[in-house]
Amino acid sequence: WLARNHHDYAGLFHQNSSINGGPKFFFFSIYPGFYALLMRLIHPVQAFLVVSHLTVFAFSATIVALFRKMILKIFNSSAATLSALLLLSLPLYQSQTEIFNPEIPCLFFGMFCAYYLIEKKIIRAAIGKVINVKIDASGIFPKIKLKNIHK
Repeated sequence: WLARNHHDYAGLFHQNSSINGGPKFFFFSIYPGFYALLMRLIHPVQAFLVVSHLTVFAFSATIVALFRKMILKIFNSSAATLSALLLLSLPLYQSQTEIFNPEIPCLFFGMFCAYYLIEKKIIRAAIGKVINVKIDASGIFPKIKLKNIHK
């Protein structure tokens, strides 16, 4: 709807919600706007789908790499690698990587935030958290509780 109507968020506000069959989906999120922009810029549809999947796969691969780096601060390299492989083997993680929803980008920026908090780079962590919340407002509530991770 946003791609066809030139990113008219005011018009989108007056549409039915997705539960009622309308296009209003994650209204306060930047995620639908990002995909609407991609739809307007990338033609044909097949190219859009390839770029969309590659974007989600890149986010997913970076999540696993950041997860491994965070685990490496506590455990040895073998344990960190096994932990990353465990994450990759979870069916829920694999299914979320395959579909277009805000969970993987939201998790990407949440992991970005957590990693930079551990590194004590507060500004970068704050930027990641702001983007995380703009993708999905449930990002306000941490999904992973990190305590006392020090080397």
